[in-house]
Parts: sequence; structure tokens; C-alpha cells
Amino acid sequence: MNRLIAELGRARQELSTWLYKGVKGSRVHERVAQLIDDHQTAVKDAHAHQLAEQIRADAQARHDRDFSDNRIFRLKGAQAAADLIDPEVSP
Repeated sequence: MNRLIAELGRARQELSTWLYKGVKGSRVHERVAQLIDDHQTAVKDAHAHQLAEQIRADAQARHDRDFSDNRIFRLKGAQAAADLIDPEVSP
């Protein structure tokens, strides 16, 4: 995630330099489109990460209060769902 944010910063600086130098044309448009796509990807990844963490925390909290026979299945199911959303967070 930090790598992507750093890349976005470099791309923004590159575009600022191009604008200062008067560079125009399809190259600039392609770079702007790529920058927008990268930003959208970063936002989606951040939201997926937060959602997966929240699902795991909620599942663990419920598991700690639940004494039914199905508590392990609920916990493992929620963890599996969180892993599908954001596998990088899995413990």
C-alpha cells in the first residue's frame, strides 16, 4: 500500500513537471488515466483492508461471547470471508 502511495506521488510530480515544461498530447492523457486508475485501486485496497479487519474483529468478539456448538463454524466462516476480501491481512 505504501509503495502505491509513493508511486502516486512520483506520478503526480512527473505530471507537474510536464505541465511546467508544456508537454502535451496523448502521453499526458495516458499518464493521467493511469494515475486515476492507480488511485482508485489504492482506495479500493484500503477499504477492503479495513472491511476485512472489521469482520475479523467482530467475529472474534462474537466468538468470545458465544458458547453454542456452532461458534467455531461462525468464527471460521467469518475469517474465510475476510480472507476472500483481503488475503494480505490474514493472521
